Amino acid sequence: MKTAELTFTSYAWGTNNAYFNMTVKNTLTTQSVPETSIAAVRVNDELVRPDIPVLPYALPRGQQVTIKVTGTFISGTHYNFAILTSEGDKFGLYTQTAP
Repeated sequence: MKTAELTFTSYAWGTNNAYFNMTVKNTLTTQSVPETSIAAVRVNDELVRPDIPVLPYALPRGQQVTIKVTGTFISGTHYNFAILTSEGDKFGLYTQTAP
């Protein structure tokens, strides 16, 4: 039985590429699993601490959250984003190029 299913639904780069917002939705339909715990975020395979939300974050089934990662993102560079759950699942790589 699946314990997590996350979908990247949108993204936005901040002013001067100072941060990246990604919205993630818990799309798991299993009724016996009411939420998914987001435990970590990786950018280019490096563990990062998002500004929001504070991790671990319990994301209820059917809901979404915007994760804000602050950093020095260089224009024209590809970045791979991944979400890790407390259950050990990995979602992504979600690749975006800084404008």
